Amino acid sequence: MNIMTDINIHSVLDHLNDGLCLLDSERKIIFWNRAAETISGFSSSEVTGNHNTQSIITHVTSDGVLLANETCLLTKTYNDGAERESEAYIRHKDGRHIYVHSRIFPLWSKDRLGIVGIGEVFTDRRPLHRGTEPVSICTRECCESILQAKLDTLNKTGIAFGLFLVAIDQIEGNTDTLGANSEAGNDEILEMLRQRIVKAIRGNDKIGLWGTYILMVITNNVEDSNIRMIGERLFKVVCVKEVSVNSVSFTPTVSVGATVANIGDTVTTIIKRADRAMNQSLTSGGNRISII
Repeated sequence: MNIMTDINIHSVLDHLNDGLCLLDSERKIIFWNRAAETISGFSSSEVTGNHNTQSIITHVTSDGVLLANETCLLTKTYNDGAERESEAYIRHKDGRHIYVHSRIFPLWSKDRLGIVGIGEVFTDRRPLHRGTEPVSICTRECCESILQAKLDTLNKTGIAFGLFLVAIDQIEGNTDTLGANSEAGNDEILEMLRQRIVKAIRGNDKIGLWGTYILMVITNNVEDSNIRMIGERLFKVVCVKEVSVNSVSFTPTVSVGATVANIGDTVTTIIKRADRAMNQSLTSGGNRISII
């Protein structure tokens, strides 16, 4: 007996920890495994037959630039048969964006004379215990302690990290928008944005309240090559949709300052750099990210 001819290959693929999407030659989804369902929130029945995978999986460069149309990695792999890797966002069914690593490969015919489809495996970049341990919210003092510990590790191992300061734009202007309860409204906006960031970052990343309306995010394993992509992801998650405060609906914007920790940095120097970048965003009109 040849077990390979008797097993149900779909049941095997459903036991993978990574998400798997298979597409036919017309770019139609023909298989979506259980891990893909778990990561995305979309069931197999909801996506099978869908031609527009970009509405669910968005590929980006290390600089956060969208790969679409002529730069679409699926199209390139289908045309030349080369395997590719990319950072990507999964658009979860509930609206948030989940950072994944994507591997794209051709599906060859049995005689290997032609490509009959495309396969994509995506690995959730969040910790495996996702959903079981909430990301803790740090005080200013806690943020300083974490930064010092991270800098000590950096100086010993060379493993860098990223620091982001996120300021709500137009706090004063919200007085006219939100009315007499603008202060309470601004607090509510801050909490909503904090919750959005918490859903987007990994469980071993940290978020804290740095100033009255300023959040600090400390992200692990960040380098000059990917800090903009991570910053754009935070930016997109925060500003992606409206909030409703005091019966008023509007889309909040933020000014983000980002920097990568360097060997020899102190808590003071890295914070000053991130603060300078954040102020650069604020003085340039807000609603942007600046990196120093």
